[in-house]
Amino acid sequence: MLNVKPPGRGTRSLVGWFLIAPLVVFGVACAETRERPTEAEWKLDWDQRRQLVPGVEELLLGGREFCDDLDSEFRVVLRELLPSPSKVLDEPVTEWTDRALSIVFECSDDESTLIEQLEALDVVAAEIDGGLGFDGE
Repeated sequence: MLNVKPPGRGTRSLVGWFLIAPLVVFGVACAETRERPTEAEWKLDWDQRRQLVPGVEELLLGGREFCDDLDSEFRVVLRELLPSPSKVLDEPVTEWTDRALSIVFECSDDESTLIEQLEALDVVAAEIDGGLGFDGE
């Protein structure tokens, strides 16, 4: 007799990356064909998109339905962050977007995991903020 187990968190996470990766590649490909915005224009969008990421309490209270709604919204609005004002920022912006999507896709119910994920997201956000004003075309 086969001992078949239902997919666990690891499988869900792996499936998530297979779903997210093509969107990121598509976003980067589309970003290359769009004109780069000015830093002032992009910073307004960046600040608004950054505020969309909920805190630990919101994620824990909202549960799966809340995360699913955010996931749908994020897939649309976060893609609009590319292209960034400079090529130097494209990689950290892509990483930040991937991490934000991963947080809501995985929708952990563990507070310490969410804290760790959000702190990692903040580190990448700080890298982006630090890169603003750098003209490294």
